[in-house]
Amino acid sequence: MPNRCYNVNCTNIDNLTASARWSGLPTTGWMGKAFISFYAGTNCKGSKTSSLLPYNGGIREFVFPKVKNNISSFMVRSESRKRRHGFANVCGWKGADVDGGSVSEADNDKKAEYKPVNEFLCCSV
Repeated sequence: MPNRCYNVNCTNIDNLTASARWSGLPTTGWMGKAFISFYAGTNCKGSKTSSLLPYNGGIREFVFPKVKNNISSFMVRSESRKRRHGFANVCGWKGADVDGGSVSEADNDKKAEYKPVNEFLCCSV
């Protein structure tokens, strides 16, 4: 869901993301643009890096030092700059405790898959 903060501060994925890929995200929105932002802190706070969507479906390697291997949350921003639809924590989702597994948001059956460091965190919200 756009403008919802997704916390990924789970044992298997917190601070382990070096790259990301995604599909099915909005490409237009607020001011005619949509972004995906990755945050070093939970609840979409702290140091961040953002990419204009679409961005070739992913980021091969995060180069911003304060975020690389330090990601604890992300948000797709298409309605405004701010969070408008609360928080979701993937740690409670089925499959979050499995290395290289996938998780699904129960209320809309969208998926976010994750893999260990130097592989991809996949998300579609």
